[in-house]
Amino acid sequence: KEWIGEVGRVAIGVFCGGLLIGIAHKLRNEFRSFSSVLTGGGIVVLYFTIALGFIEYGIFNQTAAFLLMLVITVFGALLSIAYDKVELAVISLLGGLAAPILVSTGNGDYKTLFIYLIVLNGGMLAVSYMKKWKLINLLSLIGSVIMIGGWLVKLPSGQVSYNPLLALFFGAVLFLEFFMMNILRNIKLKINFKAFDFSLLLSNTALFYAFGMIVLNDYHDGVLQGLFTVGLGLFNFLFAFFLRKKTEVDKNVIYLLIGLVLTLGSLAAPIQLEGNSITLFWAAEMCLLFWLYQKSNIKLIKLGSVIVFTATIISLFMDWEKLYAYNSEMDAIVNSGFITGLFVTASIVFYRFLLSKETESFFGISVDSFKKVITAICLVLGFTVGFIELNYTLSVYQPESVLRDIWQAIYILVFAIASVLFVNKKGDDSSRLIIVPIAIIAMSLYLFVYQDNINTLRYFTFTDQLDYSHTFNLHYIATGLFGIVLFQVFNLVKKNDNLTSIFGRLIRPFVAFVLLIICSQELNHLSTQFLSEPDSYYDTLEQTRKVGYALLWGVLSFIFMVVGIQKKEKAWRLISLVLLAITLIKLFVFDIRGLSEGGKIAAFMGLGVLLLILSFMYQKVKDLILNDEKND
Repeated sequence: KEWIGEVGRVAIGVFCGGLLIGIAHKLRNEFRSFSSVLTGGGIVVLYFTIALGFIEYGIFNQTAAFLLMLVITVFGALLSIAYDKVELAVISLLGGLAAPILVSTGNGDYKTLFIYLIVLNGGMLAVSYMKKWKLINLLSLIGSVIMIGGWLVKLPSGQVSYNPLLALFFGAVLFLEFFMMNILRNIKLKINFKAFDFSLLLSNTALFYAFGMIVLNDYHDGVLQGLFTVGLGLFNFLFAFFLRKKTEVDKNVIYLLIGLVLTLGSLAAPIQLEGNSITLFWAAEMCLLFWLYQKSNIKLIKLGSVIVFTATIISLFMDWEKLYAYNSEMDAIVNSGFITGLFVTASIVFYRFLLSKETESFFGISVDSFKKVITAICLVLGFTVGFIELNYTLSVYQPESVLRDIWQAIYILVFAIASVLFVNKKGDDSSRLIIVPIAIIAMSLYLFVYQDNINTLRYFTFTDQLDYSHTFNLHYIATGLFGIVLFQVFNLVKKNDNLTSIFGRLIRPFVAFVLLIICSQELNHLSTQFLSEPDSYYDTLEQTRKVGYALLWGVLSFIFMVVGIQKKEKAWRLISLVLLAITLIKLFVFDIRGLSEGGKIAAFMGLGVLLLILSFMYQKVKDLILNDEKND
């Protein structure tokens, strides 16, 4: 009703926030937890009151609102120290990080943003240092990353609207703040560094390095990126040299710094190179570092190999994007993208070979788990190298995408067959555990993705009379390969106890399901090849799905029953009965109205005969079945 003006509303908000904090102060001794909650609530009320006063009412200008929120942040930090409550420091930090967003006008003033973050983090890290609150260190780092990342994302594309060197300077100050606060307390109190401390140090360095590379990329096409890499490595070296003379310092942090020096030093050279040369260099280096670790047993070198390993994968994908997406003039097969991919894949295979000699864990990850990860990367990378090159080569010689899809399907299935055979012969249980899901994914892609493309080829071939029959006929090869993959996976699961315990209950229903789908599709293909007129294409498919499916599914149900009886496996018999029930329900509920007279006769007679045969078989072997069920 406008009884209270906008200034009055803001005044009430400030009064309520202050009142909450005052009540909390009175209760701080008797009810510490409750007092902490009230204080945090009061701080939040103050933040939002000032924000509303600026955003909704315009009572404060941007500078006034910004300073008021800074005062609230300082006040909250002081209260957290006085009350010894980390949650108050967290609330103050989050409010302080939210302040630039709440009062932002969208003009992208990066200088004010960075100066504010430097002041805010300096104060909060000092609080963390005084009270030994590591959580504040972590939240300060995360908040700063989000704020700076948001600024980077909003930068206009294709133009430099800021001073890269000044931005790098601000980033360096923030880096030094976190770097010093993350190690000063441990050095002063002679506390050993934990995994949390190492993670913060590594994250801080990696994030600052990424930031520097991004902003320097806008400075004369990245001419200073290599120098920046060397400078960051030199900083870590000088600090490690300084700490080496202090006998009371935890040696692990010195080793970590030396590891960063090794890593950054190895990055400096490829940074100044171009394109896939960086990836080739890193692929060779990761193997060399791991081999050196095994000879010297210096764990820092092992860490360096893992870091370079990760960088190699990322660099490879960046090369692919550049070479294949934006370069349509490369030669097929003999090109930089394919050769680089093969070299990296071979390097990772060699890395996996070296890993087979390891017994110690990888930074808390067991060797077996790490082997599984590397094996999975080898398979995925090996597949991707060939798939991308195949797609590029086909695009050069076969412009129509519908004609390329069947080749892609064949490649996927051939790769699955080769992988299963190799892993089954040379791999261990962990490798077999990885390859089964990969093979299942390959089969699923063929069933649910490439079958639609084959249906399109079928339509063009038998209705539009296009010259696609030779490509359509390739799907028979793909279907045969599909059957080989399915057979290999089924045998692999049955013969391996570890796989049986995981996939044993699912493998038979899966086999039955995919056989049902693939056979039904092949029946569709077969029925449309003998069309008298192209216009009857859809009518033929409709009759096939009603009459043909009923007969086909009945035959499959019969086959599953025979297998279940011969193998004495209850699962196949149950699958048979379920499929038969689905077939009957489909026939009586959905299909009967649209069937022709001949279709009705064929469907009912065929299913009737199958039911009689099945019932006869059950009578002949019912004692065997009952005994099996008792044993189950």
